[in-house]
Amino acid sequence: NVNAFDKIGQMALHEAAKRGHEGVVKVLLDNGADLEASGSEGEKPIHSAVVGHKEAVVWLLIDRGAAVNAIDRWSDTVLHYAAGEGLESVVKVL
Repeated sequence: NVNAFDKIGQMALHEAAKRGHEGVVKVLLDNGADLEASGSEGEKPIHSAVVGHKEAVVWLLIDRGAAVNAIDRWSDTVLHYAAGEGLESVVKVL
């Protein structure tokens, strides 16, 4: 089940996005992984990619339809995450 959560509330898509495994992200999405699933802190896979500084995965998720205005449980958007992580190129696009 590509949408199963682990014991800390993360899906495989969150982990692959955070670690920058672009090919794995594509396979998971192609097999029905939920692009907008919330992790244990309300974060979406795109938030995880930003935290991991994986810009290629950020762009892939956006291309696949990730909501760039998605919020976590503290109402932080992807822009908040990108600014906090110093990802200037992502901030410029968002």
